Amino acid sequence: MPTYCYRAISAGDKRTGTLSFWIKRSAPITTAGYFWNAFGPGSFSGDTDWLGIRWRANDGLEFVTWTGNIYILTNALFRDPAAWYHVVYRIDTTQASANDRVRLYVNGEQITSFAANNQPSQNHDFNCLGGSTAVHQIGAASSGSLASPTRFDGMSGYIAQAIYCQGQSLAPTSFGSTNANGIWISNSQPSVTYGTNGFKLDFAGTGTTANASGFGADSSGNNNHMTSAGLGTNPSTTDTCVNNFATFNP
Repeated sequence: MPTYCYRAISAGDKRTGTLSFWIKRSAPITTAGYFWNAFGPGSFSGDTDWLGIRWRANDGLEFVTWTGNIYILTNALFRDPAAWYHVVYRIDTTQASANDRVRLYVNGEQITSFAANNQPSQNHDFNCLGGSTAVHQIGAASSGSLASPTRFDGMSGYIAQAIYCQGQSLAPTSFGSTNANGIWISNSQPSVTYGTNGFKLDFAGTGTTANASGFGADSSGNNNHMTSAGLGTNPSTTDTCVNNFATFNP
């Protein structure tokens, strides 16, 4: 079972939001490795009630709906198991320009070369971003139904920080910056507006309960704490985006 965190949300913005993750891979991907998934409140049959962000087996980054009619896959491949990647997805379907509706940044740089780029229509509503009782999930994807989801394709690796800002379209400079050595580094306390269902997970706590001391504790100030599962005996690690350990290349 993958390690994952999840929370049922309340009603909020369905068209605009920003996702920021610091991620380090630890193993080759055989099918897919999801690090974020939103699903519900309806069935997983269209392009509104299920969204996922994942590493593809070819090592590209992909934003995908349940049907795959809306998806964005990079030409660039991200294979380094010794590196922390900062991945930002900026969603704003109100934009007139199609290519501005879902934008992707890695380590502060916008990705503009895609193997596939099927953008949502203008003012498209992603119900899973803001529909009451929909679920936001970190670390795995879900199939089945909202009432009885089955988790699958969890990411093999580490997540040091996971942020969602609902109703905000933010550049990666809201979450990181370039230091004096030319290295993109994290901002441990981003000055952002998180919105109704927004969260900031640092994974510093322990336990599966959705509270301020749990593994899925929300430090944004919203108290949108997540329930955790599949933690094993040692879910936390001192290998982070500000303290990168040398690791073997699998």
